[in-house]
Amino acid sequence: MELTPIMSFAWLTAACTLGVLLAVPLRRHFIVDEKLAYVDGLSAAETITVLDPPRDATEDVKRNAVAAFRAVMWGVGLSDC
Repeated sequence: MELTPIMSFAWLTAACTLGVLLAVPLRRHFIVDEKLAYVDGLSAAETITVLDPPRDATEDVKRNAVAAFRAVMWGVGLSDC
């Protein structure tokens, strides 16, 4: 199968159109009606909790937080941190 520029444009246009048209109804169904947790907010909260230990945390916990921070930075391509 050979993918021509016109076919590629048609596939991408169809996919983008479906994504835009279905984003609001699907959000309403899964988050508002089903009362599911909003995943982006939960993952951001967990990341902040892990990377920012309390002031009275032990040295092991602080060392683990630094290691987790370095792993996250490596994962996003900022390995110089």
